[in-house]
Amino acid sequence: MRRKTDNVNLIEWWISAAVMLIAVFSLLIWFATNGEKQEEAEVEALLIQQMKQTALKVEKELCSFKTCTETLAASFSQIEADEETVLKMAMAAGRMLGMYDVILCEEDGTGYRLQGGAVETVTVSEDIYLMSTYTDKDNIMFAAQDDLHDKASIIIVEPVGYEDRKTQYLICYFGLPDLQWLITDRIFGSDVFYVVLDGTGASIQAVQNSNSWQNPMCKLSEDYISFLEEVSGDTAAVDKLHAGVSERYGGISYLRNPGNNRYFVYAPMDFMNFTLVTAIGTDYVDRMISEEWKIGNTLVTGLGIAFAIFMLVLIVIMVVNLIKNSNKRKDLEEKADTDLLTELYNKISTERKIKECMIDHPNEQGLLFILDIDNFKKINDTMGHAFGDEVLRTLGTSIRSEFRATDILGRTGGDEFTLFLRNLKDDDIIKMEAEKVEQFFKNFKAGTYTKYSVTASIGAAVFPRDGANFEDLYKAADNALYVAKKRGKNQLAFYGDKA
Repeated sequence: MRRKTDNVNLIEWWISAAVMLIAVFSLLIWFATNGEKQEEAEVEALLIQQMKQTALKVEKELCSFKTCTETLAASFSQIEADEETVLKMAMAAGRMLGMYDVILCEEDGTGYRLQGGAVETVTVSEDIYLMSTYTDKDNIMFAAQDDLHDKASIIIVEPVGYEDRKTQYLICYFGLPDLQWLITDRIFGSDVFYVVLDGTGASIQAVQNSNSWQNPMCKLSEDYISFLEEVSGDTAAVDKLHAGVSERYGGISYLRNPGNNRYFVYAPMDFMNFTLVTAIGTDYVDRMISEEWKIGNTLVTGLGIAFAIFMLVLIVIMVVNLIKNSNKRKDLEEKADTDLLTELYNKISTERKIKECMIDHPNEQGLLFILDIDNFKKINDTMGHAFGDEVLRTLGTSIRSEFRATDILGRTGGDEFTLFLRNLKDDDIIKMEAEKVEQFFKNFKAGTYTKYSVTASIGAAVFPRDGANFEDLYKAADNALYVAKKRGKNQLAFYGDKA
């Protein structure tokens, strides 16, 4: 039977070898025909991932503007000070984050700002005034050219409430962050420019990484997408870019423009629906693909060498594998029979081995114990399930050291253990073994740092006197276990003892 199994395994090995050979040939052919395209797709996926991380970095900088304004407004709501003090404090705190002006605005639109060290009264523009009065709406806006400063600004409004005073509004003006300062690692090479698009598709910031040549596509525009289509004429690529920006998902689009081909990689930002677009030179991307393709060529060469080696050592591997499989099968059989927590036999293997012993030695006297840990639920509830597991694990280790290798020891339930001691010559030995088991729990303690005394109720039955098969013998021991529990637990009872 075993030889037949080995033959079947040998056939399976040959089939596996043939499948592997076909797979190797297929892989070599695939690399030869599709490898470079696959590498290009992987590079593009990497660029998109890097772009998302870069956009997240810029977004965190932008979000810090709003956090700064909220913190300032909340702080000033707790104190009462004149307008000049509030404005000076706000400017001092906000300059580190790029704030270049702050206005304290009344409900009627009258604002106060610092000008030349003195407080100046200004009239807040209607759109900002409306944004400040409707506090249930978004209190942040972008102005390509705000009225007071004639420059691109991110304007954030937060209410400031004082006791016994009417509500005022803190209006903070921030400039767009310096992308060249934020993006210092040059992960996209030196021939690159960055564009920030707002929710309408206008480019509100355009920064080139190198000043050696001004790229004509790096510019501010009220409709940057249409501008790109006009400059490049690559309608398909621009449409793909437009779809990604409109639907707000990260992507990449390759624009063909004579002498100025670019990979436009884009990623959305939650801040005001901005989108960060990076235009990367083709040389940088081509180098990345080339490097990846070199790895692919190396892999193809390695596969060819591996194929030759595989053919040479196939027979050796088969022989070694058959030996390993035999050993592994034995290990799996042992593991399948073992309770993982206590390393004793599990319930199924315990019953099977006891039955086999009864069949092989029907006239040999044996002793079956059923151990049930007293108050185990209380141990779990008070000490924790981890300690309960430690009790079971310690009990399994201690029991193994107390009995012979020929005895059958198993965990047959949550806190139930079954022991079958075989080949006991007379009743004196049976009595001695029963006393040993009972005494074992008089001294048994569990726990690494805190020693906890654990007791057990034990039922015992003698084979074949109390049962000639496993089912009858188990019932007899279980009846004895019931008697031990009824007597008050922490003791041993034989089958036939009275409660």
